Amino acid sequence: MGGVTDATVAHADSSSSARAERMRGIVVIVIAFLGMILSMPTVIGYSIGVFMLSLESSEGWDRANVSLAMTFFSIVMFLMSALAGRLADAVGAARAGGASMLAFGLALVIGSRLVDSVEGLWLFYAVAAVAGIATTPVVLLRPVAANFSARRGIAMGVVLCGVGLGAALVPQFATFVVSREGWRDGYAAFGVAAIVFAPVLWLALREGAAEQAAKNTIGEVASTGGPSLKTAFKEGRFWLLSTISLMGMLGLSGFVSHLIPLARDQGMGAAEAAGVASVLGISSIVGRIGTGLALDRVPGKFVGIAVFSIGATGMLLLASKQVDPLFAAMMIGLTLGAEVDLLAYLVSRYYGLRAFAAIFGWNYGMLSIGALASPIMFALLQQSAGTYSGALFAAATALSFAAFGCLFLGQYARQEE
Repeated sequence: MGGVTDATVAHADSSSSARAERMRGIVVIVIAFLGMILSMPTVIGYSIGVFMLSLESSEGWDRANVSLAMTFFSIVMFLMSALAGRLADAVGAARAGGASMLAFGLALVIGSRLVDSVEGLWLFYAVAAVAGIATTPVVLLRPVAANFSARRGIAMGVVLCGVGLGAALVPQFATFVVSREGWRDGYAAFGVAAIVFAPVLWLALREGAAEQAAKNTIGEVASTGGPSLKTAFKEGRFWLLSTISLMGMLGLSGFVSHLIPLARDQGMGAAEAAGVASVLGISSIVGRIGTGLALDRVPGKFVGIAVFSIGATGMLLLASKQVDPLFAAMMIGLTLGAEVDLLAYLVSRYYGLRAFAAIFGWNYGMLSIGALASPIMFALLQQSAGTYSGALFAAATALSFAAFGCLFLGQYARQEE
């Protein structure tokens, strides 16, 4: 009788532990998802268009000068993403992310009151980027990777859908506030939201991280191992992933920035061009979920080959003007939604979680360089030829290089239990 009772108690304890583990995973996914919506790259990147128009009309600052603020923003992202990752690896995503979300909110609230020139706007964007550098996927995906192994791909995909939702909500919210209260209060409203969310982010991810560290099973020892960033620098695969990151974003970012004028260049009206943008956004969400599911079932290098090849094909079809632009945009959107998810997953599998955020942070910085260079490439090629065909061919070439690079990634370095 006693033996049966002990077994029953053990089974109950096991079931309770499994439920707690599942609940912890759900909480981490939900909070990280919300964090993506309020993250610095989402808020800054998807609100700039709204603020640009308001600053032009109210302050008289031309769009070219306002756009330069995003250049300073991208430079900070490149220089500091790896540092933010190292901070998260050292003190945990909860502390790094929570403190950064709070600092980002304060920077928006206070900084928006101090800006009185276009040069001040550039400084404002740079300071906001520094303050919010640990709210990026580099940090927020770390607890997701730590809490999921067999379903890590889809977990990351779901969390990064927060970026897609943010892309839809942020411009609408910015328009609502700015049209009523002005651009200063627009920035401040985002700041208040970040300040309110900061303690939620810290408490939720702190709980998940603590429980994960306490469990520390054999499988998790494998996942939390891996080289340091310094050691990874010496590996050829590290630089191959860096090149894939750079080439992938070089092929995608300019297309997104020039989407509306590109669509008009294809003979579309304003409504049709907006429809292409909507298709791109919807397909990017599908790309995130589909890539996550595929990564949990197929070696990442093959998923990468497929993802970048689809995008390259979409660029070529669009350049040829022989297919419906909506179909080509759908293909490109699938790749656009998949790239960050793919790279985060590959880093976690090839390098483990010991320095995941630092190594992924470096690759995220390479994405930032691609995001900075690609719109310039599109603009220069369009100006020289009077059409976007050359730019689309260049983007297809960059994506093809990324797909080709995935061929040489090899097998995962660490097999988790």
